[in-house]
Amino acid sequence: MEGSGSGPGVLRRTWVLLWWNASVSFLVSAEFINLLVLSYMIWPGEAFHALEMGGLITARLWMDGVAALFWGWLADRFDRRKLHMINSAATGSLVLANAFLPVGTGFSSYYAWLALRMTIGAVMSGGGPLGNSLSSDLARSGEKSQYFGYSSIVWQVVQIGSMVLSAFMFSTGELWRLFFVASAGMFFCMAAFLGLHFKEPARAATHESFARVIGDAEGVKYDYRLTWETVKDTILRPTNILVFSEGIFTNVLFGIIDLIWLPYIQSSPRNISATVTSLFILVYGVPGAILGSFVFAKASDKHGARRLRNRVLIIAASLLGSMVLIIAAFSLPLPALTKAQGADPSKMFAYPVFILFGALLLVMRATFSIFGVNQPPILQEINLPEAQGRIASLGQLVEIFSYGSGPLLAGAVLVAFSQDYQASIQVVSLVAMPGICMWFLAVIWVEKDQARIKRIVEARARDLKGKAGK
Repeated sequence: MEGSGSGPGVLRRTWVLLWWNASVSFLVSAEFINLLVLSYMIWPGEAFHALEMGGLITARLWMDGVAALFWGWLADRFDRRKLHMINSAATGSLVLANAFLPVGTGFSSYYAWLALRMTIGAVMSGGGPLGNSLSSDLARSGEKSQYFGYSSIVWQVVQIGSMVLSAFMFSTGELWRLFFVASAGMFFCMAAFLGLHFKEPARAATHESFARVIGDAEGVKYDYRLTWETVKDTILRPTNILVFSEGIFTNVLFGIIDLIWLPYIQSSPRNISATVTSLFILVYGVPGAILGSFVFAKASDKHGARRLRNRVLIIAASLLGSMVLIIAAFSLPLPALTKAQGADPSKMFAYPVFILFGALLLVMRATFSIFGVNQPPILQEINLPEAQGRIASLGQLVEIFSYGSGPLLAGAVLVAFSQDYQASIQVVSLVAMPGICMWFLAVIWVEKDQARIKRIVEARARDLKGKAGK
């Protein structure tokens, strides 16, 4: 085990997990940026099928959430390295099959896409609980936000590259098929890396309470399993319940924003092309992601090390700020452009209102990232080492069902408001308010739940150390 808690040490220990994050980001980022294009490919000559395309994403995400429960159970009981190898190879095979799906025949093509995307979601979902369980044993308490910050940066940077590349390939004949071939190759590489360069870490290896008691004792292996008693004493505690509940509202909001804002700027009368949209995100979105995921991650670890409640307050404040920024961004009067003007990148910087819109996007990305680098460390601190996979899978179920509902809800609201994006966003953004209130409530219990976990782990460490010394 490395003695340093520095950034490079974290990267050396977790680089394979970051590669998985990059592989998933590369695949799924192409969905949102190409919603309009894919709709036109499936239904040539017809208007954008907002409800069906939202359903395509929702179905994959819902399958992801349900299957995560099974993967979480596996992650807490078996060798996570081997499981992740199987998971990566299977995901790569399904993504490769996506390259050969039919288009152009309307609903018959759509149902083929729908079935395969649901299957991909069920298999790919294993990366969440497996990655969370592994990261809890690879990243120390004082560097967890930095790990999740690096993970978020990788996601955001690859997302932009995927958007730019896929926007070009999806709009150029049959090149979109090569996109899925390349994406499958990333998952196959993941499986090979796990087999050649990764070792399964010991459970609870980086848990502060466990390591402090064990010290240099040899032959100590943390092999506890969850029981109904430990579930009642730890998982079914106030902070966990509040965090899972708030995820419903927060992730519905995230899903709505992702579906609404891209078609908003790409549709008439704004007519901004997918390629220019990707460049716009590159200029404004990536700096925001880096600001939130790197700079604020270090600050979160610093303040979180003092008191865990500080992380909770940081999340609540960031979500409240995000909601205000969303409403402000969609209230800006963006100019009408022809399709030729919308394909010209210079137009995005010729109008001051676009620069202001980009600045709001930058800050919005930063505040969203603050949520991402603080929520997982909180859950890891208030749950037992043998529960990390299932906690991640439960969170994934709640959050993905909620996030997956976002596109479907957004599509329905857009239909109800006759494609009035401004009116739609002002209504649906208010779903974040209950989640924000729950985070403020969590301040009351979070440190009590953290102290309970420390007491249990320390008692187990003393018992294991005593047995090893006999």
